[in-house]
Amino acid sequence: MKTGKAAKALDVDPKTVINWTDTDGFAEFFSSGALGRDGRTQRDFNESDLVVLNTIRVRRNLGDSWEDIETYLRSGKRETELPPTAMLVETSAPIAQYGRVVALTAERDAALARVKELEKQLVESKEENKELQERLLRDTQALYKEIGSLQAKLEIYERNKDE
Repeated sequence: MKTGKAAKALDVDPKTVINWTDTDGFAEFFSSGALGRDGRTQRDFNESDLVVLNTIRVRRNLGDSWEDIETYLRSGKRETELPPTAMLVETSAPIAQYGRVVALTAERDAALARVKELEKQLVESKEENKELQERLLRDTQALYKEIGSLQAKLEIYERNKDE
């Protein structure tokens, strides 16, 4: 979609859209078409670009600095809930799909992180169990040795008692 259509979807001025795409630190989040680097005379924004623009819009409305927004984008987070004006612009349906993909990706990443955490806990538990087994084995051997010593003393005592 062209700059005007993207601006209309986000309820911002077209110059604002251009300013956001040209802001230092944001270029990596936009397609070459959105940056005007694809050889065309007009910028062309895809659904992913629209989500990035929407994220910038939402974060600016929350009072975030440009640096905060860059950090937010770099974290992979995106604001996928478009303003009501987006319903007036065609091609907003894929945004919902994009939002679902982002949500599923986040769920998958959280699950993978939990699996890694559980694997680490399992390794730690196995190490603790091994240390405990070794300590119990040493304690058991020491007790057998003490039992043997006590049995010997008992035998000596019983022999001396009979004499």
